[in-house]
Amino acid sequence: MKSLLSWLVLIVSIALLISSCAKSDDSSTSSTDNTTSSSDDSSNGTTGENDTSPTANILYGVGFGNNTFVAADNNGNIVRSTDNATTWDNATSPTDNTLLGVEFGNNTFVAVGISGNIIRSTDNGSSFDNVTSPTANRLGGVTFSE
Repeated sequence: MKSLLSWLVLIVSIALLISSCAKSDDSSTSSTDNTTSSSDDSSNGTTGENDTSPTANILYGVGFGNNTFVAADNNGNIVRSTDNATTWDNATSPTDNTLLGVEFGNNTFVAVGISGNIIRSTDNGSSFDNVTSPTANRLGGVTFSE
């Protein structure tokens, strides 16, 4: 359980780091008492926080797009967050196979895993459907490029 929590913290930390790098404007303003305030309470990845995952399984893949984090685990479970990884909800998954990679592109989340399993979501990660795979081999990752 401690190992699972460590993996979750690592994945969320990486996701927050990626999210903070993608942020293009600085919403911090200086007040008259020389303190800094921000439009949100996030630390932009500079400090770590423990979040509660709705799954106790090992999360292998995480993707980010359209202000949504999607992570997949070793039992085909999918969790997603639309509030900068503060809370996580279960998404509908059509598989119980291990999913190893998640990516976002063209308004679609795609997850891949063992036995050539490919699933996709066109509703911002709320639900996933099976996609016909050209292989039965393990797919360890997925990427998107324009």
